[in-house]
Amino acid sequence: MIPVALVMLLTSVPPVAGYIDGQPIRPCLRSGMCCLKATCAVGVGHGADPEGRCKFLRGDSAGSYSCGLVDDGTVSKDTIHAGAGCCSPLGNTARDNVLKILQNNARG
Repeated sequence: MIPVALVMLLTSVPPVAGYIDGQPIRPCLRSGMCCLKATCAVGVGHGADPEGRCKFLRGDSAGSYSCGLVDDGTVSKDTIHAGAGCCSPLGNTARDNVLKILQNNARG
């Protein structure tokens, strides 16, 4: 189960991040899936192991994850495409759970 603190971090589903060939790009919900599986090239360039969880991943649950390199101002969020949309929504159960909570909160 996702902690109640998530509600304070994300209060609604972000808008569509954009479109590719007319199809909406799903918004990033900070599930951590990408950074839990492997480290991006930027993280590797700053000394993280390319395999497994990125050492720069911050947060303790889906919906609260963020990049320490971005948080500390080492790189811009655009450098790692943070918030640019979710490229891994299929099979991403952590993202699905965050989305359900946000949708339930919207219904009141």
